[in-house]
Amino acid sequence: MSACPTNFLQPSNFKVAIDRVNLPNIEFLINVAQHPSVTMDATTNVSRPRIQNYPFPGEALQFAEVSFEMMLDEDMAAYREIFDWMKRVAKNVYTLPTKETDVLLSSEEDIRLLIYTSANVLGRTITYKNAFPTNLGDIAFNANVASTEVLSVNVSFAYSEFEIT
Repeated sequence: MSACPTNFLQPSNFKVAIDRVNLPNIEFLINVAQHPSVTMDATTNVSRPRIQNYPFPGEALQFAEVSFEMMLDEDMAAYREIFDWMKRVAKNVYTLPTKETDVLLSSEEDIRLLIYTSANVLGRTITYKNAFPTNLGDIAFNANVASTEVLSVNVSFAYSEFEIT
C-alpha cells in the first residue's frame, strides 16, 4: 500500500531569498521561479555479446540553469543589480562570498527558493549554491497594449549544485 500526500504543492506559495544587503530589490520582484531539470546521462556497455547499447547509470549529474521572471519597477533597480553583478564578473572582479567584509560584493551568492505549505508555513527550501547570473533577458516595450501591464524580464543563474532541506 502506498501513501498518498494529503496536501499538494501549490505553484504560488514561494519566495526567493538572495543577499538582501547587496541585492535588496531582486527577491521582492520575482513572480515566477523555474526550478531546473537534473539529468544523468546513461552510458552503454558494448562488451556484452549480442546485446548492443545496454544502458548503465551515468557517473555525473548535470544541472540546468535556474531561471526567474522578475517584475520591473520604474527605476529598474533589480535589473540594474543583476546587470552590475554580470559586469563585475565579466571584468574578472571575482571575489568569494565572505562575512568579514561588505566592501567587495561577492561574485557568487547562494539563492534560496523558499517553498510554503498550503497553511503558509515554510515547508522546504531549495538552495542553489554558488550561483551567478548568466542571462538577463529581453524587455519588451510595447505602445500597443490595451491595459497597463507590468514589464518583466527573465534572468538565469548557473550554480554548482542545489540542496533541498
